[in-house]
Amino acid sequence: MKKIKLVFMLFLSLFLLSFLSSCNLNWYFNPNGNSQRASDFKLEYDFKESDMIIIRSKMEDLDYETDNPTSTYNFVSLVNYVFSKFYEIQSYYTISNIRYCINKTSDNLTEKKNMYSYFIEVRKYILDYYTKVYNSDYRDNFYNGWTEDDIQDALDAKESDELTQLRLSQEEIEDEMGALSDTELVNSGFSKYIEYLELNNEIASKKGFNNYIEYMYDSYGRKYTESDAQNIYNYAKNELSSSFYDIYQEYKKVLNSLSTSERSLFQNLLKDSGTSVSRNRALNYFNGYKEYMGGTFKSTWDDMIGNNYFQYYKDETSQDGAFTTFLYHYKSPIIYIGYGYFTSLTLSHEFGHYYAMNNNKSSTSDLDLAETHSQSDEILFVSYLDKENILGNEKVEKLVKLYEILDALESVFIATIVSQFELYTYKLTSYENVDFDQKIEEIAEDLLGDMYSILNINFRRYWRKVEFGNSIYYISYAVSAIPSIALYNDSKSDFDLAKSKYLKLCEYEEDFNEALEEAEFNSPFNVQTYSLIKSNIQELISEAEAI
Repeated sequence: MKKIKLVFMLFLSLFLLSFLSSCNLNWYFNPNGNSQRASDFKLEYDFKESDMIIIRSKMEDLDYETDNPTSTYNFVSLVNYVFSKFYEIQSYYTISNIRYCINKTSDNLTEKKNMYSYFIEVRKYILDYYTKVYNSDYRDNFYNGWTEDDIQDALDAKESDELTQLRLSQEEIEDEMGALSDTELVNSGFSKYIEYLELNNEIASKKGFNNYIEYMYDSYGRKYTESDAQNIYNYAKNELSSSFYDIYQEYKKVLNSLSTSERSLFQNLLKDSGTSVSRNRALNYFNGYKEYMGGTFKSTWDDMIGNNYFQYYKDETSQDGAFTTFLYHYKSPIIYIGYGYFTSLTLSHEFGHYYAMNNNKSSTSDLDLAETHSQSDEILFVSYLDKENILGNEKVEKLVKLYEILDALESVFIATIVSQFELYTYKLTSYENVDFDQKIEEIAEDLLGDMYSILNINFRRYWRKVEFGNSIYYISYAVSAIPSIALYNDSKSDFDLAKSKYLKLCEYEEDFNEALEEAEFNSPFNVQTYSLIKSNIQELISEAEAI
């Protein structure tokens, strides 16, 4: 069965740019780069050291103008230039990362590292500049329209040279571990992870936090606490584990009852064989869905495909996984689909991200909300298949729904296991006699008991795969999966109601809890939501048994 899609986060550009873009100059400055969205996009750019030399010169000019005011016009022009170049470099770094994911050559890796160093350099300048301009004669001009909280956040964002170097070291470790094969990853010792833990906790300390968990919860804009995350773990353990076993048993029973042709139909929906045939099949299924959804959902998909904001692997040597991020310079989201992930379910997941980002013209700054956008779209897609009898076989369509809900539950369990693992590792004061492999397996067994084996996941490989580059992220999969699973109740009884809720949810880019309330989604922090999910699962099982 498929596991949680690995999110290859463009870490700094994701959460820090969402912060930067939310601060409004309310002035002449356009933080989104080009005034027009670039059409017919190509995965190319022309940026070199000589361009960076010019940017450095302009940053020096801006510093001088800030310290020695001559005219507001000069000041505005320089601010516009430097900030727009930051978004440009962010986009080029993102593109370089996608290019490397597609074709993992040494040249592409070097280019990615170069663009990252440029990105870090300009980013540091901007974070420092917030304080510099605050202490200048241009303070009122620059901060016109900002709230006191926004201003304080900007001032608190200033980083030292030492912290900048720590971030570069962080990237080096992530690149090093990301280049290892699965076997090399499993066989590698714990020393690199310990080094990574200490580095990340040092970064958090430099930012004024007790540990990296607290720092990342703040950086991701989460309004809930570690205690709330613990409650999610407890709810999953106490309320959903038995339902997980029940739906798994029914899934296996229906799967084993399939004829050869039915099994082929089911596998064709879920499998990416790396061929154009399987890719076209996935696209055809999704094309039917986007036509059914209609409106801006359809036009956004068509625009994305027509303008090349959809990129995918070259062959099996390309990076696996899938992600969606925002190119601020081009005013557009972009999707990457890795090898083995080009299925209609992955398309619906990633397009859920893309559609919401395109609506808001920025990355969704609340990542729990972003994952709800994507996972809810999966639920709607599967409901569409069943409602419209797209597969032409009732048994297979019911199996697909069993599979999707089972997979979403797996996401909840895996995410909470990883989260519990992080709550342990990032708070260690000594690494002597620590066995990380044993610890994560203990957590999994505590959550699911004898059903732990149902996950069929090698956690000795898995934690290494997700922890380098995605630390403290995975709880978002659980927090977002719960309201998405609950949406199934609406989608089976009234698809149009579920659709309207989903489209309303995609209008929001901030504040997870507020968005859920406004769009009338169920909260993952309410135990009643878990009771609803249990009821839905039993009803789905009964429907499957009746076939």
